Amino acid sequence: MATGFGPSLPLTRSDEDGHYSLHKTVAAEIKEDFKTLLKTNPGERVMDANFGIGIRRFLFEPNLEQTWANIDSRIRSQVKTYIPAIRINSIKFISSDNFEGVHDNHLGIRIDFTIVPLKIRNTFDIPRADSGVNIVESTPLVAGVPSGI
Repeated sequence: MATGFGPSLPLTRSDEDGHYSLHKTVAAEIKEDFKTLLKTNPGERVMDANFGIGIRRFLFEPNLEQTWANIDSRIRSQVKTYIPAIRINSIKFISSDNFEGVHDNHLGIRIDFTIVPLKIRNTFDIPRADSGVNIVESTPLVAGVPSGI
């Protein structure tokens, strides 16, 4: 019998887990939920039109501090509403305004967060040269110390 917390996305076939691969830890499931929240546009989720940060919506917005503030606000409010187990520690924007060598039209986002009940700290990077939906997970931190140290 398959045991796990939820499907691992993208869906992949697994003989071990049944039809699809499953997340084996609560932390992996919460991180997957956060990625889903980031990628989902408001109105896409059936029966909950408010669900979703819709990071793609900001793709062609002006690369201005007001846009950054809107993204920051949307991330924080959605996480507070839909994933209360996560605490946002910081949201940093990487652009030509604050980093040398970054193209004027590129924007990267680094979200540092903690899964509070598990005391696991992690970072998601949304690469500046991408469409804004390829979320790269950085080295997880446990109790504020990078793993492997």
